[in-house]
Amino acid sequence: MVFERVRRSPQDHIEQGPPWELQEQGKLGQQVSASEITEMCIEENIIMPGLSPDKNTESEGKKHLGRILKKLFEDENEFVLEGYKAEREQVAEENFAGNRQYIYRYRFTRADQKA
Repeated sequence: MVFERVRRSPQDHIEQGPPWELQEQGKLGQQVSASEITEMCIEENIIMPGLSPDKNTESEGKKHLGRILKKLFEDENEFVLEGYKAEREQVAEENFAGNRQYIYRYRFTRADQKA
C-alpha cells in the first residue's frame, strides 16, 4: 500500500505514508487514532490510496482509512508492511456527550524494533 505525498515544490521528496511521517514526528511507538492519522495525512498532503484528492477531507478520510485498516488487520491485531509493524488495541473513551465508546488505537513501530 503506497500513500503518496503531494509535492509542494520540485525540491520536495515523496515518502511512503503515515508510518514514515509518524517516525519523522517522533511518534513511532505511541498510540494514535484513525482521526489523528487522517489529520496528519491532510496536514502533510499525504493522499491515501484509492481516495480522490477532492475527498481528502477529515470526514471522508477517516471513513476511507477505516476501510484500509480493516482490510490490513483482517481478524488480527497486528500486521507488518513495508518495514513497519502496526498494532491495534480497542480502548474505551468518553465522547463529548459523556458516553463511553470503544475505538481502536494504533501503534506503529519499525518492524525490526520492539514496541
